[in-house]
Amino acid sequence: DFIKYKNIIECNDIHSDKLKMKGNLVCKLYKENGTIEIYEMHNMIVSSGINLFIDAISNNIGGHTSSISKMSIGSDKTPVTIHDSRINAEIASKNTTYELNRQAHSVTFTALFDKNVGTGTIFEFGLLNSNNILFDRIVLDGDGIKKGANDILEGIIEISFSNG
Repeated sequence: DFIKYKNIIECNDIHSDKLKMKGNLVCKLYKENGTIEIYEMHNMIVSSGINLFIDAISNNIGGHTSSISKMSIGSDKTPVTIHDSRINAEIASKNTTYELNRQAHSVTFTALFDKNVGTGTIFEFGLLNSNNILFDRIVLDGDGIKKGANDILEGIIEISFSNG
């Protein structure tokens, strides 16, 4: 008789062929009266952001090789989709600084929206490269962030990487 053998290999190795990218937004609103409001929310890395990442690791000369360099804020409440390609109702955009944390497998982007910059009710946040290609988009729940002319907003977006 012919017997088929099926080899089952269980892999509990910490290394995986799956890579997860996850984003987290922390906003600190420094109010004119001295109080600090803190907001936190997860974001969605959109299709164009995934393509930016692929171009970066493959050094794709014809692709979108410029790095993430700015954070934009906006007033639109439309829910995020994977196909978003822009901040829908941009109020302001600022250059970012970044910090790498190789041990935590993350990069943190920070932008400061000073007094008289980006005032109004803010619902949208996003990271973009110098060609205005959107990497991620976040839409806040609820009433958004109410930034007055004398308030300062610090936006912090951390992108972390992990195995599947």
